[in-house]
Amino acid sequence: MINIKKRVTIKLKRINYYRKFVLFFGISLFLFIGFIQLINYPRNTCTHHNSLLSSSSKINLKTNLSDNKELELQKKQFKVQLRAEEEEQAKKIKNNRNKLCLLKSSNNELALGVIVDKEEDDLLKKYWVLAPKNTTPFPKENTAVLNVTIQFMDKIDNEKGQWIKEDALPEKLEKFRDNFDILFFKTKKDYEINPIRKNEYYQGQRLQTFVLNPYALVVFQESYVSENYLLKQDENTPIPVFGRNHSLNKQTVFFTEEGDLVGFLAPAQNKNEKGVKYLKVIPPLDLNNQLEERKNQQKIALNTPQKQEGSKTNSKDFQLLIENLNKITVCINTGSSLGTGIIVKKEDNKYEGNKYYVLTNRHVIESFWNKKIKNPYDRHLIALTNPKIKGFKDVPAELFAVIGNNREYDDIAILTFKTRNAIKDIDENIEKYIDFEEDSKINITQGEIVYALGCQKGFQEKIQHLSFFEWFFELQPPEREGKYKQNLFKQGIISYFNEREINSDMTLDPGNSGGPLFNSQGQLIGINKSFYKNIRISQSININHVKKQFYTILEAKKKKNVPIFDLQEENNKMTKDKIEELTKGVFKKEINHQIPLEDFYFFIENSKDKKITFKSSDKNDFDDFLTIQLHGLESLQFVASPLSKNNLVEISLGLKENIYFLRSKIYSYTNKSSPIYEETIRIKREDANKLFLVFNIKHLSKENLLQKQKDELSQKQTLIKNKDITFIKKEILQALVLCQNNHNNSLGVIIKKEVLNDRNNNFLYTVVCKKNNFFNLFSPETKITLQTPYGLQDEEGKCICINNLNYITFISDNNYPVVETNFNEKDLLLGEALYLISDCNDVSDKALAPHIFQSHLAVEINPANPQIMVDTTFLKEFFITEDNEHYNNWFIFNSQGNLINVCDKKDIAKIDKQNFPFIVFPKMNLTSKWFCHVNFIKVCIFIFWTFLCVVVFAIMDYQNEKKGKYYL
Repeated sequence: MINIKKRVTIKLKRINYYRKFVLFFGISLFLFIGFIQLINYPRNTCTHHNSLLSSSSKINLKTNLSDNKELELQKKQFKVQLRAEEEEQAKKIKNNRNKLCLLKSSNNELALGVIVDKEEDDLLKKYWVLAPKNTTPFPKENTAVLNVTIQFMDKIDNEKGQWIKEDALPEKLEKFRDNFDILFFKTKKDYEINPIRKNEYYQGQRLQTFVLNPYALVVFQESYVSENYLLKQDENTPIPVFGRNHSLNKQTVFFTEEGDLVGFLAPAQNKNEKGVKYLKVIPPLDLNNQLEERKNQQKIALNTPQKQEGSKTNSKDFQLLIENLNKITVCINTGSSLGTGIIVKKEDNKYEGNKYYVLTNRHVIESFWNKKIKNPYDRHLIALTNPKIKGFKDVPAELFAVIGNNREYDDIAILTFKTRNAIKDIDENIEKYIDFEEDSKINITQGEIVYALGCQKGFQEKIQHLSFFEWFFELQPPEREGKYKQNLFKQGIISYFNEREINSDMTLDPGNSGGPLFNSQGQLIGINKSFYKNIRISQSININHVKKQFYTILEAKKKKNVPIFDLQEENNKMTKDKIEELTKGVFKKEINHQIPLEDFYFFIENSKDKKITFKSSDKNDFDDFLTIQLHGLESLQFVASPLSKNNLVEISLGLKENIYFLRSKIYSYTNKSSPIYEETIRIKREDANKLFLVFNIKHLSKENLLQKQKDELSQKQTLIKNKDITFIKKEILQALVLCQNNHNNSLGVIIKKEVLNDRNNNFLYTVVCKKNNFFNLFSPETKITLQTPYGLQDEEGKCICINNLNYITFISDNNYPVVETNFNEKDLLLGEALYLISDCNDVSDKALAPHIFQSHLAVEINPANPQIMVDTTFLKEFFITEDNEHYNNWFIFNSQGNLINVCDKKDIAKIDKQNFPFIVFPKMNLTSKWFCHVNFIKVCIFIFWTFLCVVVFAIMDYQNEKKGKYYL
């Protein structure tokens, strides 16, 4: 009886142990599944702005598969050719870099040097090395010669050199003494001498630049010659060059793409210049022979194709293009300020002669006009100068009109000048490059290459040491004025644009204001205005907006002949007419109206209902779709709604305590008391002058959609046919999405698409985005906002967090673009073009408006530490400022459009601040494709966790029985 009780007790103890294990296993499994679901999105998804209202209103985006296959084939061929060109360019960069040597002092400090000449005797060869003046980091002792270790980039062996300080130099090297430090070494080995054959450089010519960073790495950067330059005998004038970053490192050397040595970076003279730097040219040893050979060199250069990025333009065509654009760009001198202008229109008058219109910025002539108001009898005039036009110097100009409001996109002034005879060069180039017809629209593409021309103060042409008597009594007034550079060249790409502004990744300098912005075909697309502090992104006014304002002023000028127009009366009338057209309910054609936020507020405040209502009429023949976007440094889609008989949209704008409240409400016709959707955006009053609303009404039909897709396909095929890399950037941007919920938003990109074998032939997509600071338990649901021809559209997805990244999957019957990820960062080429994409977060963090920046790989990837170093247009303060909310999440793509890195601004700032203006992105952290499938991951984790728990239980059970814990 006792044995039976013992057995029962033992059995009960083991059963209790099993129960505890099952309870533990269940709770731990439940918590663990919740833990692996930690993501940045809350428990539910709601319909935000930037969305369609429901699944029933989604637009079907299926495309013609045969057309897609043909495009894919063309794209593949284009990328193969592009890769071959990048490999050839990388070889040239490596060859130029290997011509450099590192000069190492006894205290281990470094400088860059280049071999420029050699002398031979019976036993040893004597090589002469140049380094930047007064930057060679050697002790300034009284000895004439100091020993230096010379290390060559492509060789293991070192040489021992001597630094020449006081000794006499060979006669042919004497001209280098004032501008460069000179060293020599003797050896039996053979070393390549850097050819200095160039004595002429053209505007826009691409240079290969190498910089010695604080870690003894020689890093690459791309630069451009900013003005035409012909080297003359005994001339030491520095050449202005443009680079993407503001590097003042004197250990910087420049080569041409053909391998010719150009010179070193000259010391900065003007601290306000951030975009243009100057290089001190190393003249050829025998300049007279070089001048004799110049004609032959020109023939060779003009017959050798030099492809400009994004087009098939060769060197000769490109030089001609820039030369022609210079002829319609003028320097504006008001006596108290310097600016730039572009000649856009000509009027013939048999009585008054030829009248030309010049566009510039309001702030360029502001000081001049203020003086005029104080002293109307002041006879000082605005002077226009163009060195490319014979006799066009200090041509007097009159202020025709200026827009007197404070809006950033209305920073426009119009000047006029008259000539008795037509100027042929100006007339021909206006007709060729300026499309200024009132009803025409210039097409602008995000990511396309742009050129800027502008004047600015820089190096003096000649240094004059004059007494006050000589300056005041002997010099003519024009000679007293400071010298300045005219029509300097800069190049970048369009980072972002809207209907009124264009942002590009180049840095404008004082004096560039009012200058032209051209695309790669030479079309005028904008008027340069300013730049954003720290970010150093340039701002330009969209030429399509400038034209509208120009012709509005012409009409206003007929009624009131005054120079200053605030255009408020005209804007109020246009706002009223636009809103009446938008709210009438019958739309025979698609509508696109722009209304400044302040004008919209003025209209709302003076309306009876303090709101406007959009609805569709029974007489309407189309299914229409309404989108409303708020534009600033980015575009925020505020409303996206079908205008059907079943719903209406209300918009209001109020002002309270210097905050604008922009509200939208969407009602169902069956229930007008409670909105089915509402949204409110808060806007600071101080920001209102740079914001405007865009109202779009598009016809929602299958035929219309197919036509849009056909046009899009045709545009892509044209870009590929023209070998235009804008195609790559366009595809990248179209694959970007917004991942959002009630509290958190993040930019993402579609990296995978699978065809599902279901009834609807749906696609399974995978999106990757950077993990933010917000975490949520048991809530994989998230909302994906994507770009479509009709605006932004929402999809519902599920998210999982892996290795500091969020992977989101969603199923859709729409065909969305995808970027490739099957690329190893070790295959990146030195100097390869890289595209950096980020979210701006200026108007709102809920905006899907990515900005794109172009850079290049600065140093080869180290397999042991595969970080990516690039040059950047940003300043150092941008990455270390804690309260700077711009550009938090970053995606890096290679020249083929493959995604190679995802990170955030904190990742970049943590790595190393000493490398600025070069920045380093962290190690590649994308998970393999097969691991991105959420269901597969869940199954693997479940099996692993179950196996682990069973093993632990079995071990513990065995140990308990062995120790007799189940017995009395």
